[in-house]
Amino acid sequence: AVGWIYGEDRYGPQMDIESEKNNILSLVNNHTKRPSFDDQIYNLSIGESLSITDENSVLSQYKVYSSDLGDVSINGNTLTVENLNSRGTGEVVLMSKSYTDRVSLIYHSGSSQMIVRSGVLDPVASSFTVNVKSGSIRLKKLDKETGNVTQGDATLKGSKYYVINSAGETVDILIAGQNERTKDLPFDTYTVREVLAGTGYLVNDTVYTFTLNDDNTDYEFEAYDEVFKQEFKIYKVYATDKTAELVGEPNITFDFYLKSRNELYKSATTDSNGYLSIYLPYGKYIV
Repeated sequence: AVGWIYGEDRYGPQMDIESEKNNILSLVNNHTKRPSFDDQIYNLSIGESLSITDENSVLSQYKVYSSDLGDVSINGNTLTVENLNSRGTGEVVLMSKSYTDRVSLIYHSGSSQMIVRSGVLDPVASSFTVNVKSGSIRLKKLDKETGNVTQGDATLKGSKYYVINSAGETVDILIAGQNERTKDLPFDTYTVREVLAGTGYLVNDTVYTFTLNDDNTDYEFEAYDEVFKQEFKIYKVYATDKTAELVGEPNITFDFYLKSRNELYKSATTDSNGYLSIYLPYGKYIV
């Protein structure tokens, strides 16, 4: 046991300082001990949180020094990382607490027994890494017949798709020509369906399913819409000199100009009976 004698001589009362000694030794022995998760790597999906318990029971002696991640907090012997909202790799650095900003001194004095004044110690750093994983879905909008080329005055821009997770929640909206890639999404199975077609196109009721995981992080899917078409009919007739009766006139060609561009869009010719039938995509035309 360690004791401390106080009073006027060495036979005075004795105070037991064994507990204080053990506390000091514990601080000395644990000064360089790092939390049990030091230098570890954790893999998480975006949106998840991380809670770590320090098995070395020294976490309370540390504070968060820096972080590339979301919100990092220490509560007793547990460290928590929350709000992981972006993909990538981040590092959390902890630093041992300092209880004073004084400089440590060692000196001698002829009139004093003090030879040491304690002060700040060299800090001990600990760190760990978190890989935040996620996936995404990208829309490539196409015309069912012509691919990248739209027809008439119709446009693929503005068609809208809901992105729905396995819980049935709409987590993002894809819009052709505006927002064709989702935000970073947690690993899950998603369904994507069109709810609004671009002007002049018909909604495609196809439901697309994608599973985002380590092997499939980013999808691009092609979605085809059919343009709205209207049939136009013409009956070309003429009157003969002999009977003045109107009869169908064959082999007469009509040109259909797309008004918005003032350019020839299509031509069609009457049949042997003078009839003409043509389907034109959404738009205004001059004949």
